[in-house]
Amino acid sequence: MKKLVLIGLFAGVVTFVNAQNRNVITAYNLGIKPGQTQYERALKAIDEAVEHVETKENEKAWYYRGLILQNIFQSTNPEHKEIHPFPLKEAALSYENSIKFKDKRARYAGNALQNLKIALSQSFNEGIKYFEAEDFSKAAEYFELSAKIGNHPDINKNEEAVYYNIALSHERAGNLKKAQEYYKLSAENNYEPVNCIRKVADLYLNAKDTANYVTTLKDGISKLADNQILMLILIDHYSKAQQYDEALEYLDKAIEAEPDNKVYYFAKGTFFDQTGRYDESFEAYQKALEIDPVYFDAVFNLGVLQFNKGADLFNEANDLPPDNFAKIDELTELAFVEFKKAAEYFEKALELDPTDIVTMKQLKLIYFRYRAKEGFAEKLDAINAKIEAAEQQ
Repeated sequence: MKKLVLIGLFAGVVTFVNAQNRNVITAYNLGIKPGQTQYERALKAIDEAVEHVETKENEKAWYYRGLILQNIFQSTNPEHKEIHPFPLKEAALSYENSIKFKDKRARYAGNALQNLKIALSQSFNEGIKYFEAEDFSKAAEYFELSAKIGNHPDINKNEEAVYYNIALSHERAGNLKKAQEYYKLSAENNYEPVNCIRKVADLYLNAKDTANYVTTLKDGISKLADNQILMLILIDHYSKAQQYDEALEYLDKAIEAEPDNKVYYFAKGTFFDQTGRYDESFEAYQKALEIDPVYFDAVFNLGVLQFNKGADLFNEANDLPPDNFAKIDELTELAFVEFKKAAEYFEKALELDPTDIVTMKQLKLIYFRYRAKEGFAEKLDAINAKIEAAEQQ
């Protein structure tokens, strides 16, 4: 009796295997054989084969499943599009399994690999199509599929922009965490690294996460050998936050990389000015003028520095007791010296830009204050005429 039972069990296994082999043949005849497009029935048959315990690791069955699903994806018949929601993804998975379960002869794995490479290009192109149609979630799905296929050990090659495209698609779709994840991955793969780091940082800033915004920029500067674009973004952030010492730290690095950049010295002058370090501010503006002697902004700001020094001395004199004549006269005269220097810078600035009305009005303040002194009344009349003419234009 035991022998009969064993024979019966073996016969049952053969029957099941034969049934699954018939499913594989049926699937071929319905959905792979030239001219046959009964994909729904073909997919049902092949699914039964790959789901059965005896044939779930069958190289041929998985290869056929990939072909059927890729045919569904490529079909232009709208009815075929209803068979499966994401046929190309399932086709890729099927080809991967065919390669994974290849036998010693590997009769189908080679073709599976070739079709998998085709699926890589198809998924990338499909991502572009959906992105251009502004279906960004769908675009992200296809770009992610392309990346997954490209990471297969037998391919190990991706479209250069794939991670960036995934990130951009997720960002447009509002999936910001996913976008950050893939922008980081794109930067790690050296595709648009500066732009990707900026994107990651901006997403943190938009979420009001200033700490991670700053950390992202600092890490990017470190990894990309003091990249000046990232340094300038960080400098601008520190400037807006009035963290001038931090801004100066990175500005000095920028100057080391580009010592002949007049704008860097001008920015340095403004930061020193904001922190009350007037002598250092003056030196920075002068350095900018050494690089470009006709740099209007530096000339104008030197005028502002001198004007402010004069105003400080004038206010100090006004704060003294009215009977302290000697000290008041001394400070008033020192203030005049500074205002006169300021006027010289503003006059030079106006030569560089004769249409700048702000410079004209700064000069008017000085000329009006000292209109009783020799030559200033005439200058006041002249500047008033220029202001009137400029305002009428």
